[in-house]
Amino acid sequence: MNSKGRNVNLGYALVTFSHADEAKQAVINSRGEMAIDSHFVQIMHKGKLDHSELDRSYFMRKLSNESKLVDLNTDLREAKAALS
Repeated sequence: MNSKGRNVNLGYALVTFSHADEAKQAVINSRGEMAIDSHFVQIMHKGKLDHSELDRSYFMRKLSNESKLVDLNTDLREAKAALS
């Protein structure tokens, strides 16, 4: 949920089970899809999913910050080369 508006859904939910077998059965029995509040949702196993990638705005800010960091590192390398 978004902290600014508690009624805004980011589009994902995480459900945990006590055993891996239970999770597998949930996916198999639902055939990978279920209805929640008259909306169909896709069910998939987590695997090595980075939860931050599910929040599009966070992920885009993260990419932007990493891009700025690369630019700063490039500037520092150029400044170091100019001093040598």
